[in-house]
Amino acid sequence: MSGILSGVNGLTMVDPLPHCASTGDIPNILGHARKTSKLEHSHLVNSASHLRASARSLWSKRLKFKDGTPSHLLIMKKWRDPSLTSSFKELATWVLTLPTIQAVYVEPSVLEDEAVAKDGAFRETFLQLSTWRSEAHFDKIRDKLQLILCLGGDGTLLYVSSLFQTSMPPVMSFHLGSLGFLTPFDFAEYERETLNVIAGRTRATMRMRLSCSLLKGHAAELEEMQGRADEDDEDEAPAGGAAASRHARHTSSAARAAAAAAAAASDDEEPTIQILNEVVIDRGPSSYLSDLDVYVDNVYITTVQGDGLIVATPTGSTAYSLSAGGSMCHPNVNSILLTPICPHSLSFRPVVLPDTASIKVCVPAESRNTAWASFDGRNRRELQQGDCIVINASDFPVTAVNKVDQSADWFESISRCLSWNYRTRQKPLAPAPGK
Repeated sequence: MSGILSGVNGLTMVDPLPHCASTGDIPNILGHARKTSKLEHSHLVNSASHLRASARSLWSKRLKFKDGTPSHLLIMKKWRDPSLTSSFKELATWVLTLPTIQAVYVEPSVLEDEAVAKDGAFRETFLQLSTWRSEAHFDKIRDKLQLILCLGGDGTLLYVSSLFQTSMPPVMSFHLGSLGFLTPFDFAEYERETLNVIAGRTRATMRMRLSCSLLKGHAAELEEMQGRADEDDEDEAPAGGAAASRHARHTSSAARAAAAAAAAASDDEEPTIQILNEVVIDRGPSSYLSDLDVYVDNVYITTVQGDGLIVATPTGSTAYSLSAGGSMCHPNVNSILLTPICPHSLSFRPVVLPDTASIKVCVPAESRNTAWASFDGRNRRELQQGDCIVINASDFPVTAVNKVDQSADWFESISRCLSWNYRTRQKPLAPAPGK
């Protein structure tokens, strides 16, 4: 049996997953779980144990390419940074000398740069580079690409992620930007490091992405549901006090959950966006508090009243979410972080949800103002009353090539970039007298 992720952009795991002698292999375990709504306790425990063992085995594997070595590469250069032009030229010239390389693609803007196009010494390499003429053309070559070499910083990697809204080839990121949290490779060693990747001597982190869908124009449904809830509150609620307040919140929650479920079933949906860091829903230019209803698996959870809400991946846990007080999550921990932005509450703490959770964030019909959403800092758009964003774990992770391994690279990044747990070491005590 081939390893998990086999065949995605020519990427495979070198070794097969180990056979689980007691209950069969992992596909059989998962297949059995999908076919039934109930599992015996022993099967449930064994399935969880084998999945954990499978994950541990998966992350220890090294990567190889389907045909031995990659033949189609994409070199991405940081936008509007002329200091990287010489590094780009050096890398492109060297890559084209590799015997297995059939095509090297770059963005159209790179070939339009006069420092690249009019450099006589680079002319021979320039004529061998390929690009795309339109989005439709890029769609045709996207599946041919087997490796991306990224020159820049974290923002460059986020931009590359935005270009691939389905499966994406492995990315090898060189630290040529500002912070460099997601770029572990030193460009000075690009020849040796790139050859290690091509030869299958490196591991990779499967960085989870989120799939975000925007549902528009559901104000009428929300108003109708909320109106019925208000009538029920008047007719059925206890006379007053804390009991009345609890009843109103419960009835309102049920109505809002029904409205969210109706919204999710609607066809009035914009294209899905894949994000690597986070989706941010905030109050925009309004001076009012954000008013956002949050549902998890169609169950009303809470209402965010503050500057907004961040829904982040483990990769995004060290970005905006961290600034807002969220936890740092290792990228191998598949989870979704809910981090409020300046909540008007002393008790609203960030939470970490499993990656199986389906999250809906809705602007209620009675909200005083609209909200604004951005996706990895891009595609900022306004959410009207009644609009919802549905957020789920994506089926298309970003395969980030490791310099060492998943944990070593991550801890090195948080230490180097964030000075995590940096403190002068406590001095030892002097030996006791007479010893």
